[in-house]
Amino acid sequence: MTKTSLALRALLLCATLCASACDTSRGTGQGSTVARSTSSPPAPSSASAAPSLTGSAAESASPHVALMASASVDPPPPARDVRMPTEWLADLSWNGQQRLGHAKTHKGEVVQKLFDDAGVTFPPHELLFRVFKKEREFEVWAGDDGKPMKLISTYGVCAASGVLGPKRNEGDLQVPEGYYKVGYYHPMSAYYLSAQVNYPNASDKVRGGPSPGSDILIHGRCASIGCVSMTDERIEEIYLIGWGAFMKGRPTNIHMFPARDFKPLYADPNYAAHHDFWREIEPGLTAFDKTHRLPDVRIEKDGRYVVTPAD
Repeated sequence: MTKTSLALRALLLCATLCASACDTSRGTGQGSTVARSTSSPPAPSSASAAPSLTGSAAESASPHVALMASASVDPPPPARDVRMPTEWLADLSWNGQQRLGHAKTHKGEVVQKLFDDAGVTFPPHELLFRVFKKEREFEVWAGDDGKPMKLISTYGVCAASGVLGPKRNEGDLQVPEGYYKVGYYHPMSAYYLSAQVNYPNASDKVRGGPSPGSDILIHGRCASIGCVSMTDERIEEIYLIGWGAFMKGRPTNIHMFPARDFKPLYADPNYAAHHDFWREIEPGLTAFDKTHRLPDVRIEKDGRYVVTPAD
C-alpha cells in the first residue's frame, strides 16, 4: 500500500462521516467503509506521514475533503526523535477486549521500555498529552508523584483538519486549542481506539457559538474532522499509556497549542483575531517548558484562561 493511497483512503473516509463529530460509534456496530487487516503491526518504523491530497484528486472528492486538503500545511521535518505514522490498519471487527488485548500483546513491552528509558514508573502518577498543530506533533509527558515530568515520546500526527486557531462552532472542522482532560478511553471506536477530549470546556462554552460542537477525540485511523488522528499502530501505544493511568484513577491532562513558537503567529496579521486568546494560553506552554511541572489553569467567568506556573 502506498502512502498516497493511504492518504486518499483516509480523506475519503472523512467525507463519509458527519462533520459535526469525530466519533458517534459508542455502543454501535462498525461501518464497512474502512479497509480492514487481520495482520499484526510491523516492527516500529520511521516512515513519513502520508502526504496531503492535492490537485485533481482533491477536486474530485467531496467538499469536506477539499477543505481539509486545501487547509493542510506540510509540517517542517522534525528536529527531534519522532515516532512517525505507519500504515498498518487494525481489524475493526474486533471487539473492545480484542483490541485492547492486541495492543497489550504487541505494544505492552514497547510502552514499558519507553517509560524505563525515561526513568518513570508505569503506569505514571501524572500524565500530560501536548498537541502542537502547526508542527503536527503529539508529545507524551509523564512523571512520578511530586517530581518533574519527563518526555516519554513524541509522535507525528497523521491527520488534523482545519487551520490554526481555536474551535468555536460545531462543524467548523477545527481542532481545539486550550487546556483539557481525557473524559474516557473508548476501545470500540469507529476509529479503532480513542480518547475523548472534554471539549467544550467552561471557556469554550462561553466563547463558542450556540452549538460549539463535541466528541473531539484522539484516535486512530488517520482521518480527522476536528480530532487529533494517529495511525492505528501509534494509537495503540498512546492508548495503553493513558488507559494504564486511567485505570489507576489518575487523570490525563491535555494541552493543545497552535504551535511551539508563538512569536511568528503574533507577527502575522492574518491571525490577529486569535492573538489575544493565544496570549492567554502561551504562559502554560512556557511555564511547563521551564519546570516540567503542570501549571495551575483557571477559567474565569468570561472564559479567559489564567495560568499560574507550578511552584
